[in-house]
Amino acid sequence: MRKKDPYITVFEQYTTAELEEKLISTGRKMGSTGLCTRILTELFYRNNVQETTPTQPTTKLVNMATKLTPTQFIAAYKDATIAACKGQNIFPSVKLAQMALESGWGERVKGNNFFGIKNSKGWKGKVISFTTREVINKVSKIFVGTGKIYANSEEALASGADKQTLFRYYDNVIDSIKDHTKFLQANIRYFQGGVFAALTPQAQCEALQRCGYATDPEYASVLKSIISHNHFEVLDSQLN
Repeated sequence: MRKKDPYITVFEQYTTAELEEKLISTGRKMGSTGLCTRILTELFYRNNVQETTPTQPTTKLVNMATKLTPTQFIAAYKDATIAACKGQNIFPSVKLAQMALESGWGERVKGNNFFGIKNSKGWKGKVISFTTREVINKVSKIFVGTGKIYANSEEALASGADKQTLFRYYDNVIDSIKDHTKFLQANIRYFQGGVFAALTPQAQCEALQRCGYATDPEYASVLKSIISHNHFEVLDSQLN
């Protein structure tokens, strides 16, 4: 059996009870801070969505998404991914790997945001607030979200949501895939950092991390592992 990447395994393999037990045993080991952080993040994700009633009519709870196997994930999203990459100097293998990683193979999707794109200046659409782990000044921190959808970021902040927990909301997955391309193109740092000049998927993964797409220092390595383990590079040959 092919060995799965440990980062992905943490999110997929265990029940909540097993994760809690693993957290205790892992915490006793030296040099295990990174794994403990990942387990804690998963537990926050699982426990964050509560069965409560929104306090404002413009908000609603975020529904849990469906986890797919890698084969199902590829079948469901490869065509839209390839279409969004044509003529854009983006490798479909990299886009799909980002999609799989950021969404936990579809399991952690909230608001149809498959790429973990945060609310940013210029975004006028709906936003969702959910728990996230960020590495700030080399320190891993957990920011707890509200689990709600808001009409815009102004409403979210006024309701007490932490700005670090605000992500873009999409009406459907196709909009998410298309906006991911637009998001990269609209930020000059991705041009300056060599994302669109990358000659290989691996180089593009490195460029995305270098440009700050994610705060996790292992981001590029995990993307490359997903591409390799699941043979995503086959999609790159279908661009023409």
